Amino acid sequence: MEKARYFELIDVVNKLRSLITSHHDSILKAEDHAVLLEALSPYSDIETVQVFLSDCDRCVGGAFDFTDTRDFTFSKKERLVLSFFKAPYNAAYGLDAFVYEIEEPEAFFREKFATSKATSINILKCTEGFDQYPTCVALFPENFCSAQSFADGFSVFYFVNVFERRFQEYGKPTLDSFVHKNSFWRLKRLSKKFRAKAFATWHYLHEHFHSTGDLPIVDYLKIKSTRSSAAIEESKVDALSILECLKSADEGFQDGLMYAELILFERLIRYSIHENPNENYDAKSSYLLFGFLQQAGVLSVDNLVLNFDRKAIRQALQEYVRAIEQIEREIRQVLDQSPTQDYKKIRAGLSLFAKTHVSQGLELKNEYFENVRATIEGR
Repeated sequence: MEKARYFELIDVVNKLRSLITSHHDSILKAEDHAVLLEALSPYSDIETVQVFLSDCDRCVGGAFDFTDTRDFTFSKKERLVLSFFKAPYNAAYGLDAFVYEIEEPEAFFREKFATSKATSINILKCTEGFDQYPTCVALFPENFCSAQSFADGFSVFYFVNVFERRFQEYGKPTLDSFVHKNSFWRLKRLSKKFRAKAFATWHYLHEHFHSTGDLPIVDYLKIKSTRSSAAIEESKVDALSILECLKSADEGFQDGLMYAELILFERLIRYSIHENPNENYDAKSSYLLFGFLQQAGVLSVDNLVLNFDRKAIRQALQEYVRAIEQIEREIRQVLDQSPTQDYKKIRAGLSLFAKTHVSQGLELKNEYFENVRATIEGR
């Protein structure tokens, strides 16, 4: 019954989207406020709606501030999201909503890393703003129209259903035709159900490792805000996640090997097939990691079929992480001595690292990825 009312509410919000114009200038007009009250008051028994309407009452005639709505959403008290949203990569955002269910990560890692801020979800029904494939893959606190910073520092909803769709459209065809039979063989056998859990586990580990090291991303986002530095960060935390999965297998948790394969495949291959590295830092991170691993002798491509040395991958990833952590350690030492710095100058070590290995990746595998992408997209 609860879910049915949530679904009904999504239909109402979808209709409201064409009537509300306040999101264009982020000021809640009195006439839009009246429309929202009339349409949503019948659902005021739902706490998400109560909090949203309370925020509307507070900011009518002034700038959007849905801080309470945002904070209530990330409390996950209800499996419903409703607010005004914004993002430079999603022009369709405005008044939007969705209903979701949580996809739990592997308990082995959830118990070990209890502080991860990632919540993986499947969207069951949504309004147009959240139905923007492939760009809309997650919801962050900064996507809410809010005047105040998020008290918990960071949190995120990852949309597992979008990751699964990208896997079906780009990942599976690549595994079937462009990856050696001895590479990623566990991933090729995963069921959709287990793969959903694997995506959630990846997200969980990914966000945990974002908060570790000398330059945790929440505290040093300005250092890691360029496409190259972001690519290094994304590939580093996934390398750490893979190593943690391999370590868990050493400790007797054999499913760790399957999780390691999914994370490696997504970071190393799928992103760079699906996105443009000159526009997307996740794709650039694939080129970066590929260039490093190829130089280490771990990867090879023969007749558009990729293969990697499974025995050597762990040492190569450890070396990759050590190289990045050394650069970050040096940056932290400089910042500790003098917090006010020229960020371009202080990023020099990261920029050089990215330039070195991305250029190798571009040179060595551009033909491979262009051909794979063209084949999959039917060009």
